[in-house]
Amino acid sequence: MESRTSPRLLGALVLVGALGLLAGCGSSTTSSNAAATSSTAPAAAVAKLTVSKAWARTSPASANTGAAYFSIVSPVDDRLVSVGVEASVAESAMLHQTTTDSGGMTMSPVDGVDLKAGVPFTLAPGSHHVMLMGLVKPLKAGDTITLSITLQKAGTISVPVPVQDNAP
Repeated sequence: MESRTSPRLLGALVLVGALGLLAGCGSSTTSSNAAATSSTAPAAAVAKLTVSKAWARTSPASANTGAAYFSIVSPVDDRLVSVGVEASVAESAMLHQTTTDSGGMTMSPVDGVDLKAGVPFTLAPGSHHVMLMGLVKPLKAGDTITLSITLQKAGTISVPVPVQDNAP
């Protein structure tokens, strides 16, 4: 199913995305919706679930890891509990968070992310992100990978993720 956003919600997504990108390495504030299809979710639970601004960063030929990002809005309080990726792309995918302290930046896995109803949550460089572990081949601009994201209430949905040099 293709997700749609209202102009007001789209404006909020763009603003949140811009703030996340400023904090994390990106500079663009444009937004595009990624189609999200449900494989196990009840239709009512995902009817207004919105996934937008999905992208994965290109990776060097020698890289073993990659990163993917997106913004998500749930119509109900929910929890993003896991992410997955096709075996043809990487061995596994994990939710990660980058934190900064006096010792520098640290990335660590997280067991989930709480989503408040109607409030955008953005995974962005320098913040929460999807870590792609054990890349099978480099991520190249123009390719599209598919992430499976699982929410406690909405179930599992598939999200096409374009590979790009920079944030959309």
